[in-house]
Amino acid sequence: MRRTIKSLLLWGVCVPSLMVSFMNCSQLVALDSSPGEFAAIHSSVDEQNFSVQSAEQLARSMASVTGVTYVDSIVNEYNSRKALMTTDYSIESVNAPMMVSIANLGSQYCNELVRSESSVKSGERMHFKTIDFSKGVSAVDATSFDKVLKSLSQKFWGREPSADERNIFIESKQEFIRAIPVNNVNSTAQTRSLMLMTCTSMLASLEFILI
Repeated sequence: MRRTIKSLLLWGVCVPSLMVSFMNCSQLVALDSSPGEFAAIHSSVDEQNFSVQSAEQLARSMASVTGVTYVDSIVNEYNSRKALMTTDYSIESVNAPMMVSIANLGSQYCNELVRSESSVKSGERMHFKTIDFSKGVSAVDATSFDKVLKSLSQKFWGREPSADERNIFIESKQEFIRAIPVNNVNSTAQTRSLMLMTCTSMLASLEFILI
């Protein structure tokens, strides 16, 4: 139960910024959050049983679960963000700049994952087997999206998403699609952006960064 709470709390803080950022395939640049929101995160987690991965640990963990090697974009992002990530492993160190840094780093790994899988046939993919990257987001139906959620969460979190978590992802997908300009809704780039957002949201969640 605690781990579900952790994931949902981070979604409430991060999703608005994730959705706006990935609409343009840009980096995350802002995170709307108040000290109270992070206090809620701290109070929801048993601080004696969990700690936060260091920058180096996160980079290695992200590389392991995505199967992505350290390309230049990842190395550059890591070097520019590592100072904002935790050095003392404490839950109390979690704050907005740290989460933005982790999300930006995660987005680089996910971008490489989406890029590599979208360039090969569905049968050769690990996570996006059900996604037709030659079509717009309207082709991403509920069944296809749910299979992506299960595949990514099993790899990143070691479990399937809960019903509440699944609903949050579905609602975010719907918001993402509604925000696309009419003349751009059939763009294949939007399908890649949706997968990038979904992947990054899981990879930058507290479920992933806590140990």
